[in-house]
Parts: sequence; C-alpha cells; structure tokens
Amino acid sequence: MSEENIQPSANPQPAQKNPYTIWFVVLSFILPVAAAYYMFYFGDIESFGNNGEFLEPYYDIKLLELTKDGEAFDAEALNNKWHMMDVTGSSCDENCQQRLVSLRQTTKAVKRPPKLRYAIVTTQEIDDGFKQFIEDEMARAIVLQGNTETVSQYIEMEQPVSQMYLSDPYGNVIMRFSHELGPKLVIKDLNRLF
Repeated sequence: MSEENIQPSANPQPAQKNPYTIWFVVLSFILPVAAAYYMFYFGDIESFGNNGEFLEPYYDIKLLELTKDGEAFDAEALNNKWHMMDVTGSSCDENCQQRLVSLRQTTKAVKRPPKLRYAIVTTQEIDDGFKQFIEDEMARAIVLQGNTETVSQYIEMEQPVSQMYLSDPYGNVIMRFSHELGPKLVIKDLNRLF
C-alpha cells in the first residue's frame, strides 16, 4: 500500500478578520460610561435609595431615659439585637393597633433577621384597653415607658406619632420610617441593611 504525500498548499489563505471586533471593544468601554451619565442626569436615582431616613446624628437609646415596669431600663439588655420601636401615648385606637400589628409582622417578614425584635415606647401611663391589647396581640414586645419631655427631644412627638425607629445592636437609634411607607418598603430597607 503506497502512502500519498500530503503537502501543505503553497499559498495558504489568511485568516478572515472580523470587522466588528474593534467596535465590540470600543463599545464595552463607552456603554457603561454612557449608562452612568444617563442615570445620573435623567434616571430615577431615588428608587435606588432608602425609603426610611438615617438619623444624623444618631443617638444612644440611653438618652431617652426609659423605664420598664417602673424601674430604670437597663439598655444593655438591648445589646446584640436590632429593635424596631414605635412610640405611643396612653391609649391605642384602631389605627394605632393596626400600626403595632404591622410593626410585629414587619419584624417577622425580614429575611434572616439578625435577632430583630420590636418594642413599644409609651410616653404616658397606658389605659386598661391598651394593656389588654398588648397582652393579646403583642406579647413578645418590650414595653418601655418614657417621659414626654425627654423623649420629645429626640423623637418627633406628633399626635398621632407617625414614625417607627430602628436601633442597632449597640443601642444607637439610627433610622426612622414613616408609617405612611407601608410594610413592604420598610421590609425592603431592612433586608438591604441586613
């Protein structure tokens, strides 16, 4: 059996160059810059921000001089846990009750919460109806009492109070949320934060 001699062609064809390659390289540098420019001047930047408001400056929860069951509250008990707090008066009407239930549900809905708990801060002696509501619906809440004058130095004491506050594991009150936001937007912020 004879072997055929295979020889390379005397005139090999040059590889075809893709004329679009250079444009792909150029566009890979230009498009991100153009997109950033567009988003900065024409985009909805606020949709990427927080729904709540970071407090500047934040403050230590000890400054509120809170008490629990008539005794000075040891703020060290809050350490290593995040807390959502709502401030109320002596009674809690239907809107207030819905607000507190929403607070409770929000703390449960956060993905992988890092020991997130909820607290109710009252600025006056609460009435029997409010006590019963707390026992029935908010049994896991930390109920704290504060002096109206002291608390109002740090917390906007509107009637009704329309803010929830977030304290970090070190006892710093760092963020507030309006109740008008709705639970989904608060949960979105908390998930992003955690």
